[in-house]
Amino acid sequence: MDGFSFGGRAESWATDDLRIGVTAMEDETGVSTQRGAGVDLRYQMGDNSFVQLDYAESEGPGFETSLSDDGGLVFATNTGVDGTGTAAKIEAQLDLADFGSSRSGVVGGYFEDRTEGFSTLDHTVTADTGDERLYGVFANVEKTDDAFGYRVYADIYENAVGDERTEVGAELSGDISPRLSYDLGIENLDEREDGVDGNRTDVAARLTYAVRDDLDVYIFGQGAVASEGLTDNDRVGLGVNGAFGNGWKVGAEVSDGTGGLGARVLATQTRSDNSTAYFGYELDPGRALDAGVAAADNGGKYVLGGTRQISDQVSMFGENTYDIFGTSQELIGAYGVTYSPTDFLSYTVTMDVGQLRDDADGDIDRRALSFGVRYEDESLRAAGRIEVRNDDFEDPDRQDTNAFFVVAKTDYRLSDDARLLFKADYARTEANGASFQDGTLVDASLGYAYRPVDNERLNVLARYRYFYDDVGQEVDGVSSAGPVQESHVLSVDGSYDLNQQWTLGGKFGGRWTDSAATAGAELASNDAVLAVANARYHALNKWDILVEARHLELIDAEASETGFLGAVYRQVGDNAQVGVGYNFGRISSDLTDLTFDDQGLFLNIVAAY
Repeated sequence: MDGFSFGGRAESWATDDLRIGVTAMEDETGVSTQRGAGVDLRYQMGDNSFVQLDYAESEGPGFETSLSDDGGLVFATNTGVDGTGTAAKIEAQLDLADFGSSRSGVVGGYFEDRTEGFSTLDHTVTADTGDERLYGVFANVEKTDDAFGYRVYADIYENAVGDERTEVGAELSGDISPRLSYDLGIENLDEREDGVDGNRTDVAARLTYAVRDDLDVYIFGQGAVASEGLTDNDRVGLGVNGAFGNGWKVGAEVSDGTGGLGARVLATQTRSDNSTAYFGYELDPGRALDAGVAAADNGGKYVLGGTRQISDQVSMFGENTYDIFGTSQELIGAYGVTYSPTDFLSYTVTMDVGQLRDDADGDIDRRALSFGVRYEDESLRAAGRIEVRNDDFEDPDRQDTNAFFVVAKTDYRLSDDARLLFKADYARTEANGASFQDGTLVDASLGYAYRPVDNERLNVLARYRYFYDDVGQEVDGVSSAGPVQESHVLSVDGSYDLNQQWTLGGKFGGRWTDSAATAGAELASNDAVLAVANARYHALNKWDILVEARHLELIDAEASETGFLGAVYRQVGDNAQVGVGYNFGRISSDLTDLTFDDQGLFLNIVAAY
């Protein structure tokens, strides 16, 4: 592949109270590289009291985001912003209990500074804002039987182009009686950004009455008592949360105010035979305001579904959602049946039907049918699923597609010492359009694992793998795809524990391959032999050090290459390890990897059965 991403974090408690952490990542696209690194210090004064310092730097083109409205067939991409920047933050939180207070609560604050060009997966600082600064304070004290609770806060945002946003508020909560409680709030918003310049002060109140232990009703309201230059955010409403007869639980709320009506209801029922039913509706006026959609075009989202236990062996499930928003109406249904003739065996059939009616971008019809089976006893664990899917587009510029998928996995225990392992993935896509390529992917393997119970020092895995890819993987949005191939791979992996500190391991494999650099090019023989040798030292409790040598002999190319790597691993639980290391060579231990781009840092996760 032309691109890869890796990252890691290391942290250590220098003392019982002081933690030091380091984080780094690199995203290599083949065209450019995004890098980020950070360090943090945390001083822990109590279970919920701390002071933390964070500093980070980033360099590169930023991160692209991709959105799809058709289930991943076609994406719209928002490009990242190239640049170099830094971010620094200090935050503190003090638990009142750690300082002798009889009340439960916390107080704290934060200050953060981000320079233009700094980018992460969550946030990018662009030239539109310039350098950014955020700071604030807060206090939150919980209510008791004889004292009210309160929360106060102030959050301020500033940037280099003059934008400012300040939110200052206070909230109060308490009990009027054992069944009647109240919540009060006031907030002042001062905003000068994106062409908006104004100030607004809102007040809010909520009164909750506990009719019984499992039934609450409430009313609420909020409104602006002073406003200049900002849109009001007024709303009044009432709601109920409760449990009713026959296993029903209902939560419902209705309100009116800025942006129009709002509503939410969800009712669920659980029966004694484990059957369930639920229905709901949500009308979110904020969704329409954020998207610039008129309130009249926001019809809300409906959901209806449930499960039904027909007998001890048969259960059914189904769900329908209907979403009316803007120029589109979306109806999606999923239905299925599970049949379990024994405690070990179950079959599942699922049907998905979707319709998107869009006056602006055209209609889409989706139909999918899948069949799954699962079996598990003391000797055999097996599962598989077949799915057929069709997407029909009204827009002639977008492709109609047919897809067929198969996944299967089997683990058969031959004896206490040996197992047979089988895994297969198959995908076939046919498209009537130029924007989505036809293709087939097959990845199937059959392996024999041997680990004698009376000599657990030895582990051996012999495997045959068939790999077919006539499309080539598209990497990091680059328009040209990677190599295509048809490969047969035989390999043997093994390891042996010399003692409690040292483990020796190795791998030997051969590849018989026909490949081409891109789809459509003429295939040529590309056979190879790979030899790997490694040594692992169990240095400390739960820590390992690995050194490894790899040699790849390219038979048809009459060339060879040798590489070395080192890594440090940390034991996580009883059956997994997480390691970070550096590969000084270009070759991979995967014989179906036809590229030579593995040099550099890597993160590896190893799981054992």
